[in-house]
Amino acid sequence: MTAPPRDPSKPIVTRPIWTTIVLHSLVISGATLGAFILAQNYLVLTSQEAVTVSFFTLAFAQMWHVFNMRDPRSGVFLNEITRNKYVWTAFALSSGLLFLALFLPMAVAPLDLQILPPDAWMLGAGMSLVPLGIGQITKALSRLRHRQNHAHSS
Repeated sequence: MTAPPRDPSKPIVTRPIWTTIVLHSLVISGATLGAFILAQNYLVLTSQEAVTVSFFTLAFAQMWHVFNMRDPRSGVFLNEITRNKYVWTAFALSSGLLFLALFLPMAVAPLDLQILPPDAWMLGAGMSLVPLGIGQITKALSRLRHRQNHAHSS
């Protein structure tokens, strides 16, 4: 409410926002593809098991991504996103639905998912956190750059 209203002649989604959307999409896609390749080549899983790992990775990477949407000036752990009970509720519900899809026989069959060994779960979980880590590093660098620009202009 302290900022002036947006100029109605300007687009809501600006070029920098589009750039950010594309970059986040590429990182999430890269982590998902990386999980698939590692599942097949490093863990030597079947193609269907590797697809299940990539499905798990993509779903969780998208859920973790909400934490990249914090204001760059806010704290990493305490911010407007982590304090929002609805974010945590949605995260818990989405996680529950994902696990149901992975373990409930009537959901597993149509999705053609496979039961995974523990190391495949670890791979999927780790790769799903890669976009979150990159997003947080990007926010930290942006915050540092912002501070340096203000220090030079003072």
